[in-house]
Amino acid sequence: MKVSALIPFAVVILTNVFCAQDNYKCGTEVTYSSKKEYLDFINIIKSNKAISFDSLVPVKFHFISYSDSSETMDSTIAFNTLQNVIPYFLNAGIVLKHCGNIDYIYSDQFANFRQNYDETICDQKDFLNVLNIYFSPGLYRETTVTGVVSELCGYAYQNSRRDRIFIRNSCCEKSTFAHELGHYFSLFHTHETIFGLEYVNGSNCENRGDLLCGTPADPNIYNFVNPNNCQYGGQQLDPLGYYYSPDERNIMSYSHQHCRDRFSTDQILQMKNFFNYNSKNLHCIIDTDVSLLTNNLDFILFPNPVQSNIGFASNLPNETVFDLSIIDVFGKIILKKEIKNFSYVDINSLSIGTYFFQIKYNQQVVTKKFIKA
Repeated sequence: MKVSALIPFAVVILTNVFCAQDNYKCGTEVTYSSKKEYLDFINIIKSNKAISFDSLVPVKFHFISYSDSSETMDSTIAFNTLQNVIPYFLNAGIVLKHCGNIDYIYSDQFANFRQNYDETICDQKDFLNVLNIYFSPGLYRETTVTGVVSELCGYAYQNSRRDRIFIRNSCCEKSTFAHELGHYFSLFHTHETIFGLEYVNGSNCENRGDLLCGTPADPNIYNFVNPNNCQYGGQQLDPLGYYYSPDERNIMSYSHQHCRDRFSTDQILQMKNFFNYNSKNLHCIIDTDVSLLTNNLDFILFPNPVQSNIGFASNLPNETVFDLSIIDVFGKIILKKEIKNFSYVDINSLSIGTYFFQIKYNQQVVTKKFIKA
């Protein structure tokens, strides 16, 4: 690690030099201000019928390291870990696949990544319509009011606001990868209290704790699990006087990383419902198969229906530039611009409805219909 990069975090590193990696926590949190938003979101995805077939989630690795490329994430470790976590999500109908090449970011400024400040680089580097996974040598959260800095193993965005996950390099091979993917697919910590305290007897499990009844009430078992046998040793009582009996092996708990190896049945169902709700926004443009297009000029649009960014891929060379017109059902041109082959077009400004995507190239014109959902 570079000396210059140590200065902002000197106090933190000195006081934590002997800490085990299990002491790095998760930075995915629900705030009181966003509580209602999350509740509404969970109700929305629960109302969607779960899919019963495997569906692809394209992921994109971004490796942040220092400007001299030191402490770059090992690609073999990252890809092996991706393969190792896939079985956890298969029952949810989710298959993870890397999209394209790794994106390398060499920057002394962002190598010690700060949750509250450094996502400006992600706004530039995010790959559209895929789950972007950022790895960095350091990962921190600095409290804006007090200035206290905490070391993190990872954090993720829930409720599909952003398709991003962050992981500290040293936590990659642990269960952090699956834990943060669980958050991305809408799961809360099993010890979540923002919605109220869950009782051991399960009488309020549907609307307290993590909002799931299949995960036992959890008092936050951090430091209460024996690392040798993964057994919970706490003696905490819930407000009704019952002893907690949490699941020390649940991936969304704060158990030791090597102990966490399973999701509950209702966690799997919720992830499946989430993917059913959000999958239409995910697509790897590099994997688009245009080999079946046989006309002189032809193209594919995806996803369709679409909410925000519609992908475009033609059977012409990658560097080809087209004249695009988006036309409404009355024949009015809504958008006119040049686009490159294998690119996305932002359609957030369009109202819900049916439109036509028309491209022109060398006097050839092809038009296809799409739906803004």
